[in-house]
Amino acid sequence: GGGQRLILEAQPGTEYSRYRLQFSEPFLGGSQNSLKISAFRSVLLRPEYIEDRSSAGITVGRLFSLEKKLRGTLGFRNDRVSVDEVSASAPSVVIDSAGKTTYSAIDINLDWDQRVYRPVIGAVDGWYLETGYSHIGGPLGGDLEIGKFNLGTGMFRTIHENSDALRHVFAMRTSFNWAEPLGEDDLIPVFERFYLGGPRSLRGFDYRGAGPRENDAEIGGTVRHRGSIEYTWPLLDNTLRGLVFTDFGNLSDGKAAFSLDEYRVGVGGGVVLNIPIFGQSLPISITWTEAVKKEDGDRLQEFSLDLGWFLY
Repeated sequence: GGGQRLILEAQPGTEYSRYRLQFSEPFLGGSQNSLKISAFRSVLLRPEYIEDRSSAGITVGRLFSLEKKLRGTLGFRNDRVSVDEVSASAPSVVIDSAGKTTYSAIDINLDWDQRVYRPVIGAVDGWYLETGYSHIGGPLGGDLEIGKFNLGTGMFRTIHENSDALRHVFAMRTSFNWAEPLGEDDLIPVFERFYLGGPRSLRGFDYRGAGPRENDAEIGGTVRHRGSIEYTWPLLDNTLRGLVFTDFGNLSDGKAAFSLDEYRVGVGGGVVLNIPIFGQSLPISITWTEAVKKEDGDRLQEFSLDLGWFLY
């Protein structure tokens, strides 16, 4: 009744599995402060290695303005990552990341959210701006020291509405991520790098299928930019909505290697089916995407199906 949220999540998969327990209290003791406690584990199975990550943390936040929805958070977490069963043909960054790594990290985030939502559809108007910085290891303790920065923004507009609930919505989103080694070692381990490709990243490309490669295997990057432009409209009320979109992005191993000539672009369309479950709507997106701009070695995926994520 006070906006508290408890998340119990289990997503087993053939390549990537994740499990999460999270409790959040948005108005701690009736104040504008918030509290979030979480525990997380993921297992990534790649042909060249297996990555097993466990994380536990606590985050406190402050709602600076209820009207402007301006919120800041400060989190502390402890991570343990193991990279095992590394093959002899694995990329050098995987070999250098092999073994167990533990570290503590501080995450600082600031969110300014001016989105307007409608049931089932999601965001229909407004914009958001989010930025954050993570300091990993170093004086906090751990086997490495890295700084990671992120900046994201998005805009939503109702172009036409048959009623308040039936809307044609135009959306734009973009985000930028950058990681930099801060310690004596200039290595960014394979598990702290950014990746590109997949339904929630860059449609038209396979999971982690776009970006730098070594020995025909993805190695991720330290600088990433991605974005999307979408238009959605009701086909069968909001139970079935159509969409057309363009996704674009680039990933490079360092600032010097980042090039406008190596951007990937996917253009496609599809439908979103909203299925009511326990009083909530579960969106299932089914899309077909053509990679109109790609690089040698990229792995493509024209058809994709995704559950539980849409214009939010």
